Order: sequence, then structure tokens, then C-alpha cells
Amino acid sequence: MSLEALAKRYALGFFEFCSSQNQLEEVYPFVKNLIKLFKLNPNFRNVLDDKGLGTEEKVGLFEKLVQSQLPSSLQKFIVLLINRNRSTILYHSLLIFRTLYLKKKNILEVIFQVAESIDSKTIKAVEERIKDDFKAECEIDVEVKPELIAGFTVIVNGKIYDSSVHGQLNAVKKMLLEKKLDN
Repeated sequence: MSLEALAKRYALGFFEFCSSQNQLEEVYPFVKNLIKLFKLNPNFRNVLDDKGLGTEEKVGLFEKLVQSQLPSSLQKFIVLLINRNRSTILYHSLLIFRTLYLKKKNILEVIFQVAESIDSKTIKAVEERIKDDFKAECEIDVEVKPELIAGFTVIVNGKIYDSSVHGQLNAVKKMLLEKKLDN
């Protein structure tokens, strides 16, 4: 079984458990924060993936990091993955859990990629525009990607809307290559 299929299986099982126990609202903010932790600290993921560390060491490091601040069901889920040598799928399982939650709540998953940092007022304006255009609530993650050069890219539930200089340059490049092939 592929790692992605395994991550999906674990995420779905945990999601269904949380749903049946009415814990989704309690667990989701912590899942969201753990995803941010993984994104901001790739070393955390590397430690959990380290084959040189035993499961007890990984569990100990994890418990020291969170210091019992997680809901017990989420903490047990993570310890389960570590104990079953499945820590490599933890991050993907959390992402899938997040997608399942947003889908259940009919909330759009939005990634707003910008070339440089932007203020909260701009983020709020983008959020309001997306809510108006799609007639749905949304959750925005902002990613700074200097390679965009200028402009932005908005990804709504996987669909890309590219208004970046990088995207425009790629479109011109593609057009020129197609014309060259036609000649």
C-alpha cells in the first residue's frame, strides 16, 4: 500500500472517530497548528522520520514538545502512528484530516501565495472577495514565495488562479515554444 493511501486510511479513521465522539471542533484547531508546526519547522518532521531513533525516543520527544496541550484523542493518534512506525505519514494524515474537516463544514481551502509578505488588511480583503465570489466560508493559508516575482496565486480547493509575474512569464514562454514548434 502506498504511503498516501496509508495516510488517507489513518486520517479517515481518526476523522470518523472524532466525528462520532463529537470532538471535531475540539481537535481541528490543534491539527491546524500542528500542520503549521510541520511547515515552519521541517526539522520536526525529520526527527519523527529518523530511522535511528526508536519509537520510545520519538514518543518522548513528541510528548515533551506538546506537554499534554493536545486533546487526548489527537495525542493518542500521534503516539499510535509513532508506535506503529508510521510517523512518516503523520504530516500527510493531518493534511487529509484538515481537508475532510473543511469539506464536512463546507469551508473552502484557500492557499494565497504572494511574492512578499502582506498585511492582515490585505488578507482580510482577499478572504472577503473569495467569500463573495464563491458564496462560501473559507480558510486562508498565506505562503510567501519570492519566485513569483510579483503578483499572487490563489488556490481554491485545488484550482489555481495565477496572477503572478512568474505565471505570466511561463505563459509567454509556452506560447513562444508552441509557435517555434509550429514553424
